[in-house]
Amino acid sequence: MPYTEEFLEKVAPLYNEQMGTENMAPLLHSLINFHRPQRLLEVGAGYTTPFIAQALRDVVDARAQEATDPDNPNHVAEHYAVPYAPKLLCIDNHTLPSSTSAKVQALMGEMGLDDLVDFVEADITEYSEQIDQSFLPLDFVWFDCGALKEYFLFFNNFWRFVNPKGGLLLMHSTLTNLEISTFIKSIKLLQATSDFNNIEILSLLEPHKKAQSSVTMFRRTTEVEETIYTLQP
Repeated sequence: MPYTEEFLEKVAPLYNEQMGTENMAPLLHSLINFHRPQRLLEVGAGYTTPFIAQALRDVVDARAQEATDPDNPNHVAEHYAVPYAPKLLCIDNHTLPSSTSAKVQALMGEMGLDDLVDFVEADITEYSEQIDQSFLPLDFVWFDCGALKEYFLFFNNFWRFVNPKGGLLLMHSTLTNLEISTFIKSIKLLQATSDFNNIEILSLLEPHKKAQSSVTMFRRTTEVEETIYTLQP
């Protein structure tokens, strides 16, 4: 893994077993290195936040290294033509007693990652009308907050902000939670009927856990134009 033992030691105080993100945090780190998003939103600060911020730092460093080899035949020129200045907007109202969200901002400063993260204390159910329009569209969203009502409200209010050219929305604890599984079924129905060309859906399960044991990823594909680079096996 790109992060070091020192990194893991620093973020350890943010871990809370009830939140169940011990595998989710590294997965987010890997996905961000894979997807290379510019504008990110995290709803529910905590153990995952430094992994997201570190991933952004890793991509910045990787691109700088890759720039030293401009003639690499595997590089997509259009990708490198766009300046990369990523930013994570992290929203939390710090009302959940078991959350470690209040500790996150200070730790980001200690780790030298605070330039990549903006923190906002707000109620996410109301924030859709307050979000800075210049920050849109959102390339990567991690939602880990609330119950059925909040999941529906967030999807209904924020899905329109996700980049229609392949932006990702990840939502936690979606398969083994009776209420949230109802939400997932409703979005699957939407995909199967009116929005087949607008949404791709993938759910992952941690089969060894009863709670906080899954994630569902939605990819917004409304304006995706697939590019074929390989013409033969």
